[in-house]
Amino acid sequence: MQRQLETFYGMILAGAGFAVWALFALLPVLSGHGIREAWDMTPYWILGVPLLLALHGLAGASTEDGAWRLPLWAIGGHIASMLLIHPTGTNVALLPFAVLYIGVPMYVVLLLATLTGRMIGRRAGST
Repeated sequence: MQRQLETFYGMILAGAGFAVWALFALLPVLSGHGIREAWDMTPYWILGVPLLLALHGLAGASTEDGAWRLPLWAIGGHIASMLLIHPTGTNVALLPFAVLYIGVPMYVVLLLATLTGRMIGRRAGST
């Protein structure tokens, strides 16, 4: 049952990772500009990343095992969105650098959010 719960939250996190990139990459299209990389947009850092952190905290508070896997779901959704939604004329040649310089630190931050949520959830449950 616990593994099913982790998979359920993982799918939500993957969808959130995909949606955060897609939303902020496509947002400039509404104002008549082309698609941009989401991390070039200020709202991505102000709204999107904190949303992912909050979701990881909630998922961490709700699951017992597999904390190290939960960030991989969100990053996987994020990478899938990056591959599908990108500015015209760009290719995926720089994707390994993005994974290394943004994906790895993002994994650590999301893991810390997950573990923080787990600690808060345990503390709230014990009182």
